[in-house]
Amino acid sequence: MFPYKILVVFIVHFAVNLAHGQKDVKFFRKDYVYLDATKSFYKINSLPKNFFDAKRACALEGASLWYPENQEEADAVISYWNSTQHTWWSVTLGMSDLLVKGLFETIDGKPVADVYHNWSTGEPNDSGTEDCVVIMSSGKMNDVSCNRKFPYFCKKTLQSLEWNKPCNMPDLDYHLNEKSGNCYKFNEGWQTVQGTPVNGSIALWGSRLNEGSHDQCGAMFYTGRLTQVDCGLKCSFICEHEVSSETENEENFQ
Repeated sequence: MFPYKILVVFIVHFAVNLAHGQKDVKFFRKDYVYLDATKSFYKINSLPKNFFDAKRACALEGASLWYPENQEEADAVISYWNSTQHTWWSVTLGMSDLLVKGLFETIDGKPVADVYHNWSTGEPNDSGTEDCVVIMSSGKMNDVSCNRKFPYFCKKTLQSLEWNKPCNMPDLDYHLNEKSGNCYKFNEGWQTVQGTPVNGSIALWGSRLNEGSHDQCGAMFYTGRLTQVDCGLKCSFICEHEVSSETENEENFQ
């Protein structure tokens, strides 16, 4: 009876250690840096993106578009930023007032008043439809157009870290195919080119969506209803360009 108890305890203990192995070594991905002050991982993305593309890029890596939770995190990340990136003057944050005009909140639904919110004098002022937020290397925040492009940070907390053992990676959405020896992730759901999910309601679409269809692109009837079509189908199209001020254009190319 005694040896049996030892065996059970050993197996349970070993399984727990495996589950927390990556947390113990503080590893998420090779391109992320761990900051002990915040117990989180961060990735510097120097290629500027707008808010929508930056948010989507972080999500595809199992992380989230960074915003400072508090003064301590702001100080730690900005210190790391200033010591490694000497040409950045501001970065996009994971917060906006896209849902309710004038009420800024984080991408996970927290009111900005409940997190770090060190606004520059006179900000936010919504000059020219400014619904997104950047933070400068000084720690001051400013509202900007969501379509303006800035560098950005992706963040992954140590507490949220889980490990996909069969695929040896942190993304649990990948599944191992034993025949090929590779892991694959199936991406589902309709999105705009900006990464915004599209409601599958029949009120928007001309007919019920066929999820098993090979028609994986979207089109619109003259009535305004949406339909799914083959991505190889040639159709008329409309290009969209958001008008910005000369000042914004100059700042984008600084």
